[in-house]
Amino acid sequence: MNLPVILDIVIGLIFIYLAFSLLASEIQAMITTILQWRATHLKKSN
Repeated sequence: MNLPVILDIVIGLIFIYLAFSLLASEIQAMITTILQWRATHLKKSN
């Protein structure tokens, strides 16, 4: 394998990792909004 092929693979893997991490963060935010976990935890902390 030559350098451009390895570079393409590394860039692709980084892009996929970033896309999945953003997707996971968005799903977590939607779940906490739907179940109102953030509001209840903020009320309990005061």
